[in-house]
Amino acid sequence: WQRSPLALAEFLPFAAYARTQERPLFAQQIYELVGSLAPGLRDAWYLQGDLLAAEGAYSLALESFETGVAQGEYGRFGKSDFYFRIGEIYALYWPQPDLETAQTMYALAISNNDFQEVNSLIRTHFLLGEAYRILDQPVEAIAEYEQRVPIHCRGGAAAAASHHHKPARKGGVQRFGDDLPGKRPFCRGSHPV
Repeated sequence: WQRSPLALAEFLPFAAYARTQERPLFAQQIYELVGSLAPGLRDAWYLQGDLLAAEGAYSLALESFETGVAQGEYGRFGKSDFYFRIGEIYALYWPQPDLETAQTMYALAISNNDFQEVNSLIRTHFLLGEAYRILDQPVEAIAEYEQRVPIHCRGGAAAAASHHHKPARKGGVQRFGDDLPGKRPFCRGSHPV
């Protein structure tokens, strides 16, 4: 394992299975083991933080996400995913919401732009807009809300390239955001949806 820490990623599905069987303690032990033996594997830190947040242990989740940002070098989760979750905890789950820190984390997530899923990019723009709105910065809020619409609604390779995300394929045509569930009620005008 010391020669190939990526081999430890093979244990992560066991933790996912433990979570489906409502055995979070066992899943936590797997994440801790993998994180201690392969500290550069972002996935263990992210999934551990996700589990802890789901259990309501936000301080510990924050520690895990911050460790993943600091030590993580490889894995399927990008730094953007970590910054997004850190911002989400500060804005939505912290006992005293810290919107300034959340804004910083959301901005870092957007600037790193290595999200695992486009949904997270869209949600980051939305939550950053919400933070601006609550802090009485309407111009910045509107700008963030407007960033969300082109990502979600407009098709084509240009939209995908501008956000470094692979667009979904539908009928041989690349349409960015087609993989998102449900209708897109905020798509207006003549943009293809």
